Amino acid sequence: MLYLHSSNKTENLLAHLAMVVKNAPLSTAFASEVFLIQSQGMERWLSQQLAAELSVWANYQFLFPAKFF
Repeated sequence: MLYLHSSNKTENLLAHLAMVVKNAPLSTAFASEVFLIQSQGMERWLSQQLAAELSVWANYQFLFPAKFF
């Protein structure tokens, strides 16, 4: 399922994403989270921020729009 969250501040999006990941985990620990991103810089920043926020951050995929669609 595709969820679209938008904001004009990345900090707000990060806080919301961390809340969603904490409160609505995937059905199995072996499933991977998939994120649509715009750049490798965003991938690095988001990975670092989520690891700091959640203490454990693993089994995720970041896809660029061309690969996602």
